[in-house]
Amino acid sequence: MNLLSRLICDIITLINRLQMSKFNQLIKHKWFWPIAIVLAVVIAVSLLLIFNSRSTDDMTTQPQPVAPVDDDTSQPTKPTPSDDEDEEPVDDPDDPQAPDDPNDDDPETPVQLNRRDDWQYEPADDFFESSSITTQSTTTSISTPVPSPVADASTSTIGFSTGGAKDIDTFRRNIENEYLPLPDSITHEGLFYDYFFDTSASGNCQQLFCPAYSKAVSNDPLSKQAEYFMSIGLNSNVSVEDFQRKKLNLVIVLDISGSMSSSMNSYYYDNPLSIPSEEDSNLSKMAAANQSLVALTRHLNDDDRLGVVLFDDQSYVAKPLNLVSETDLEAIRNHILEITPQGGTNMEAGYRKAVELLSPYTQADSSVYENRIIFLTDAMPNTGLVDQADLTDLTESAADDNIYSTFIGIGLDFNPELVQAITQVVGANYYSVHSVADFKRRLDEGFDYMVTPLVFDLAMQFISDDYRIKAVYGSPQADQATGTLMQIKTLFPSLTVDGRTKGGLVLLHLEKTTDAEDAQIELTVSYANRQNRTQSNRVEVSFDRITEHYENTAIRKGIVLSRLANLYQAWLYDERKTNSSLPPQIVLTPEAHSIPIVIPKIKLGRWEQTSQAIVPNSEYATAFNKILEYIQAEIPNLNDEDLQQEIKLLQNVISQLEETSE
Repeated sequence: MNLLSRLICDIITLINRLQMSKFNQLIKHKWFWPIAIVLAVVIAVSLLLIFNSRSTDDMTTQPQPVAPVDDDTSQPTKPTPSDDEDEEPVDDPDDPQAPDDPNDDDPETPVQLNRRDDWQYEPADDFFESSSITTQSTTTSISTPVPSPVADASTSTIGFSTGGAKDIDTFRRNIENEYLPLPDSITHEGLFYDYFFDTSASGNCQQLFCPAYSKAVSNDPLSKQAEYFMSIGLNSNVSVEDFQRKKLNLVIVLDISGSMSSSMNSYYYDNPLSIPSEEDSNLSKMAAANQSLVALTRHLNDDDRLGVVLFDDQSYVAKPLNLVSETDLEAIRNHILEITPQGGTNMEAGYRKAVELLSPYTQADSSVYENRIIFLTDAMPNTGLVDQADLTDLTESAADDNIYSTFIGIGLDFNPELVQAITQVVGANYYSVHSVADFKRRLDEGFDYMVTPLVFDLAMQFISDDYRIKAVYGSPQADQATGTLMQIKTLFPSLTVDGRTKGGLVLLHLEKTTDAEDAQIELTVSYANRQNRTQSNRVEVSFDRITEHYENTAIRKGIVLSRLANLYQAWLYDERKTNSSLPPQIVLTPEAHSIPIVIPKIKLGRWEQTSQAIVPNSEYATAFNKILEYIQAEIPNLNDEDLQQEIKLLQNVISQLEETSE
């Protein structure tokens, strides 16, 4: 534009310097008018291009932040996040005063016509495992998600479930394969999440969180002693049709370490030198993780952002954090399905890299955005930070910056002990994957719920002269309960069907401290919503019966499941305490040697594990038989045929415990 202005000024100056007579002679020259016309056309076209370029620039959105620069790569530096992106605020249903986004002039996300493939990870060509291991099935067809099955959306409300474990699939699968599970693979909240509870509150719920209290006196099937319980139904005033998850700034972190080469149904460290062959019929953990990640991407919207980090001994930004509307997701999915395993396991490096990608968005409006890391791993770190406390500090530090975490455990040898500890922080949860089809079903039912925590730092003050809290079942913070206080870090929205909420129960096991028959309990519950606004409610509950009774089936089912989980945990802790799980000697016989080469026992890291068989135990076989009879008798009262899966599992355990040694 400046060049054109100078050209025009020079022409005018030249004309002024010419004498009029000379100018008259000039215009009579035969070449004057052709040259003048050509010059006019050039000027007009130039002006048109300049003004069109300015108009296009005005319509372009601000550039998105890109991945941080690795020390050994050459990538663009990370710009400051835009403050004026067009975003549509989603107000908290419990916060009518939540401010609107002042920059929300256009709620519609612009359609990006040119989606790009921004994948940038290239595996090492000379790495042994990356060239040798077959991950299988790289053309899996993933179906389009289906809506969650809900009740009449015009009248029904969603419920809540706690953070932490969202299943006990690792426990179930180990039992099926006749391996002794780790104690932390069976948790009360994980078991509760396999069931629906009728927790509807009486009266009109006016707050985001509306607890419903029930009481019961129940005779223990093993001790025959009367026990006292109170349940908290996790209800809300958020209607199904009003619920909408936030826009996601999502970084998926994928474990590509060597242990991901083993099959979903085996323990990698049972024989770490074995490599699945092309004829191996079992899907590898790597292939299952890749397919699960692809299924997960199908739940993203154009106004979400997606980044991908891979890690082995170190971390790699495979895909920078960019808008889905600007991304060729089909190309990204194809890249994901081609990932192969290699190297060690540095969970710290992968997690820190994900936090770096999300750091430009830590101050984003929490009523509009959700910053989340979804971490797929078998949870057996052997490099970097491996201490449980240090890894927990990582997730806590991220949560303090509004970056929350979901861990997805892959494979039979997934170590839930580590993940159970590091998901006790605010906004965290975890699932396990043993079937890609089952994982897809879980995503279809509740992806939006999985990534949208709504209630934080829930605390209940329990005041009574006659009872105290003995134990809490259904919360990952259960061991932090005292006689007068219960704490839950996070409540996530949960699937609700016909008034019954999946995992929507926390159970208090009470201890009677006096002989009084008519006791009063005062409960005060406080919590914070996404805008960190604190709310509370107070209620008085009368506990006026000491003989066996149940106020509803929800508390009765919770008691049955908690007793089952307690017995499983006692058995596993006893077995793990008395039976050592040492790795066997590894014998390798190469073709070039006629004499076997014996490699000494490998010293495993804190979280690396070999399988341990279930050993006969007549004492626990008797206890499990009693609990089996108890649950069989309770099923008609609970009207829940899903409990048959517990019957089948118990029968499997009992048959293994009753076997006699040869």
